[in-house]
Amino acid sequence: MGLIDLPLHGATYTWARGEDFLQASKIDRFLISAVWNEFFGVVKQVALPRVLSNHSPLALESGDWTSDPSYFKFENMWLQHEGFHGMEVFGKLNSRISKAMDDLLLTEQATEGRVRSQVEKNKILQLQLEIQQLAKAEETSWRQKSRCLWLKEGDRNTKYFQRIANSQARFPMKFLFPTF
Repeated sequence: MGLIDLPLHGATYTWARGEDFLQASKIDRFLISAVWNEFFGVVKQVALPRVLSNHSPLALESGDWTSDPSYFKFENMWLQHEGFHGMEVFGKLNSRISKAMDDLLLTEQATEGRVRSQVEKNKILQLQLEIQQLAKAEETSWRQKSRCLWLKEGDRNTKYFQRIANSQARFPMKFLFPTF
């Protein structure tokens, strides 16, 4: 079919079973066409750490994405944390998630294909729990942002629909379709 199986970065296997992951194989992958590969150029398949499953999530990366710093915004997720101190406690959520994911990936890579010690198992469990908590905080943040956007854009939509309704009242439909 002319498909290309991209090399996997960050792990040897995408699936593993058991507490020590002694049974493993590469069953998950991205397949791309030669045309797609020529169009996008530098594309790589990266295995992310296992957080909730025995499958490694895969990311298809192409280039660097940077964002500009933004102004301060209060986040509702801060209120869910006992002893809330704002940015000092949470810092940049994305960088904390990235660091925890990187730590988990490095630990998984270092222990791949061998029996893990109890210290390594505890570290992996702790990192998985931290990632889940950070993901919940991120979800709360995105929910708040979506509501703010809905409120802002909802006002614009309301004005639009009011204009349409008022124009219909001024010019009833009978003028649009002549009767014979």
